[in-house]
Formats: sequence, C-alpha cells, structure tokens
Amino acid sequence: GLDEDMAEYLAGLAASSAGEEGPPGGGAQEAVAEAVGPFLEDALGLDGEALDALVAQLAALFAPEEPHAQPEAGEAGGRELLVRCDNIILAYPGSQAPLLRRADLRLGRGRKYGMVGRNGVGKTTLI
Repeated sequence: GLDEDMAEYLAGLAASSAGEEGPPGGGAQEAVAEAVGPFLEDALGLDGEALDALVAQLAALFAPEEPHAQPEAGEAGGRELLVRCDNIILAYPGSQAPLLRRADLRLGRGRKYGMVGRNGVGKTTLI
C-alpha cells in the first residue's frame, strides 16, 4: 500500500508530468504513466488494464485544459530568483519512504551553491 507521504508525492509527480504535456490528448497520459507507473506497479501491484485505467484517470484529473506557459523568474530578497521549487517530495521507485519531504529550494542569480551528503541520499537526483 501507499502511505500518506508517498501518495502525496505520486500526486505531485502525476500533476507535474501531466501539466508539462498539456491536455490529456497531448501526451499527458503517457507522461503520467512513465512518471508514476513504476511506483503504482510496485506499491499497489497494479498492471495491465488496471494500471492503464488509473493512469488515464490521473492524467485527466491533472492535465490542464490548455498547455500553460512557464512562469517568469521572480525576485527574492532583491536578487533575481532563477529557480523556485516548493514542497518538494523526492522518492525512488520501490522505496518505502521519501528521501525529501516538504522541502523548498530557491536558487538566486549570482550565488554559488554546493550540495553535501552521504552516497545515495538523492543529491544527483535533485539536480
């Protein structure tokens, strides 16, 4: 089964995948299947028609009616904000628990950043 954090992660992943591909007929279903299919197969034991039906429902639920434009970079503390990701949840397929929960990431122009952590904690995946 899925715990609450994993369900939230998969919903966000499905929403972002569907949103990037536009309306359901515009590739959203394929994008959602690629993004969350392996998790659903593993966690819920779904495959074949059951998996296809759930993916179709997720794509229809999360795909916008029309493709959306990417938001402009904003300002952060007087500096131009290049990247803003809120409420990040990161997990690997087959993992029982997310690596990151409700994390925020903001990168500003002209700043230098480094990532430090043990092997396998998701540094490369985050990038």
